[in-house]
Amino acid sequence: MIMSYAELSLKSIDFDPSTIEHIIDQLRRVTKIKFECYKRDFLERRIKARMYRLNISSDKDYLEHVCKNPAEFNEFSDLFTINYTYFFRNNEVYQQLKNLFLSNKAKIQNPDLIRIWSAACSTGEEPYSIAMLFEYLKKIKIKVPDLEIVASDLDSKALQMAKRGVYCEYSVHDLPDIYRPFFKSKSTAYGLQYKISKKIKEKVIFIEEDLTSKHAINHKYDVIFCRNILIYLNKYFQQKVFQNLANHLIQGGILVLGKTEMIMKSGGSQFKLIDPKNHIYMKI
Repeated sequence: MIMSYAELSLKSIDFDPSTIEHIIDQLRRVTKIKFECYKRDFLERRIKARMYRLNISSDKDYLEHVCKNPAEFNEFSDLFTINYTYFFRNNEVYQQLKNLFLSNKAKIQNPDLIRIWSAACSTGEEPYSIAMLFEYLKKIKIKVPDLEIVASDLDSKALQMAKRGVYCEYSVHDLPDIYRPFFKSKSTAYGLQYKISKKIKEKVIFIEEDLTSKHAINHKYDVIFCRNILIYLNKYFQQKVFQNLANHLIQGGILVLGKTEMIMKSGGSQFKLIDPKNHIYMKI
């Protein structure tokens, strides 16, 4: 496999143990990011990626840059949080969720209300996709309960964008045509922008919180989406997150993980795998 120039450049950066610890301490002190939750190689790759953007090849030079430039803390925070997402990403997952409810295989605690938690929701495409799915079912006269979605993330800037509900063309590049009526588009100097409808926005409550800490809302959910964040956490904090999710999921409730994520045996006693392809679990 041929590596790109950027990959080769990142690979060539060596860290002195004492210098990298000093860098991490400085970043932790100001950003308040809980770096101890993350896999060490992931953390170091994010630091190297920031150095590459700054054209800095020495860890000592980057430490000096951090100490002399207060704005670097915000710049690093923006790079550290992974906000790669778009509407109906891995659409098969949403179709499976629909099938589970329409076949009555998914249990809900209240026949008149489905409660869903979109954990690590980034810029909001995931919770809004869920809301559009259920709203479309109502539109075509399929009887489904009302919907309440709590969406959480630790990135305040991503949440601001989510609350605004205005997206670029890439966010809707894989959007099924049946959901396009939920958007209004307009041409701007930066290309087309897509504003999500008020009806869909009203289904989602956004909160800022760290998934490795206690959930701020004392709800039990029928469904929890927690996709593409666990792969970056170390095993100890993965287990903490699984316990947090289990505490807020009803018995018989559905847990949806990312395509490359799974519950290990050591933490899986509370969950049963019901869809190996899409990594969908049920709490038992």
